[in-house]
Amino acid sequence: MSIANQNLKYLRKLRGWTQEEFSQKLGIKRSLLGAYEEERAEPRIDVLEIVCDIFKLTMDEILRKDLSDNKSNYLAKRRALKLATGRPDIPFVPVKAAAGYLAGYGDPEFVDELNTFTLPMLSGGNYRAFEIVGDSMLPTPSGSVIVGEKN
Repeated sequence: MSIANQNLKYLRKLRGWTQEEFSQKLGIKRSLLGAYEEERAEPRIDVLEIVCDIFKLTMDEILRKDLSDNKSNYLAKRRALKLATGRPDIPFVPVKAAAGYLAGYGDPEFVDELNTFTLPMLSGGNYRAFEIVGDSMLPTPSGSVIVGEKN
């Protein structure tokens, strides 16, 4: 399997995305992503550019480096990039990741792979955001996002 094909599959699985979810983010059909992952087709440059944007990688890294062998380097690079921004990134725990969060909240690799956002009114601190579903936090409506500070 070519390195680019391996990296696509590795990065998709690293985020916990299905082929359908990842293909939607890339703007391609799921069957084409499957063909890329199974090395029945070579990924187009425009698709690789989108992947590089999503994962903050260079084209050289995705084409020439086996990211699965350098897992710690990839995660260390993302961690350093987050710290360099100087503003608190708030990890967002969607409903889909909530079950895994109970086991992984103390694991820096798990937390680093969550999507993040910032809020301008928050400074310094360790925050987490959670999606609310159902009536678990009435009167907060289902679908709301709450942000809490982690002590």
